[in-house]
Amino acid sequence: MRSSPAAASGIATAALAGALLSGCQAFTGDFRVSPGAGGGGGGDTTPDGGGGGGGGDSTLSNEALVVRYYLDEAATGLAPTTVVDAGPEPLLPLLVDADAEGSGLTYVTVDGHRGLRFETLDLDARVLSPADDGKIETSLEGQTSATIELVAAIEEVDVSDQSRLVWIGAGNESGRFALNARDTNELEFRWQPGSQVGGRWITDLGLRGVVHLVVDTADPEPAQRARLFRDGVEIARSGGDPPELGEPIGLVGADENRNHLALGNAEGRFRNPVGDIYYAAIYARPLREDEIRRHAALLLENDDTPP
Repeated sequence: MRSSPAAASGIATAALAGALLSGCQAFTGDFRVSPGAGGGGGGDTTPDGGGGGGGGDSTLSNEALVVRYYLDEAATGLAPTTVVDAGPEPLLPLLVDADAEGSGLTYVTVDGHRGLRFETLDLDARVLSPADDGKIETSLEGQTSATIELVAAIEEVDVSDQSRLVWIGAGNESGRFALNARDTNELEFRWQPGSQVGGRWITDLGLRGVVHLVVDTADPEPAQRARLFRDGVEIARSGGDPPELGEPIGLVGADENRNHLALGNAEGRFRNPVGDIYYAAIYARPLREDEIRRHAALLLENDDTPP
């Protein structure tokens, strides 16, 4: 069952390229970035691109940053096929796994904002990397707080199986720490090896916007343990069970399935929306409300690598 888009995007899928992965290996260590291609430093009035240190009033914070993806490696088309991690080392670039023909996945530029476009619902194209032996599990496993930061515009969603936006998990599960779209106006937080529903929120996803999912299970108030913000404004919870007080994030299950971090799909494929993902980041702490407002304003203006 599918949710129909309000209007067709009209963006043609560009020529696809690349030797692509199946069971890819994470890149770590000395992977280097080029200015304007997903990394580099920021100026005084733009989001900063590197890892380490905190941000000022006119920069994105780097405190407890795990990964950051500007998704601006190309203006159009699908070359290069590696998405650069602009977070701290060890870096975790994502590999674009797409069929050379008909994958429906391409880089696009919309109103000056670069991003990745999924053109057709529920295809097998993926943007992902294994996340079971590096900084994702090291930073999040057993912790009581984290934040997902996302810039996206979603036009169509698989309302039966949910479309994945920022997803950590294995196979086609709903996610062990994930932000999914249940419809074009509803987001859902899934977490733990059993993919528990930690919260649902009603918000229009059709227009490009900045979303923050903030988890802090140490908060004594249940309603504060999983919160959603859109463009810096908190959205009232519409459903789901708040995490228990002090409940830790669990990414490692009893099974031996390998965790992956993916944008716009699940490791097992066929869970992508139709729409554009412009930027994504994960923090191993809850962003403060003033940071969320500042980040939202900065990312609405510019979600690409600072010059």
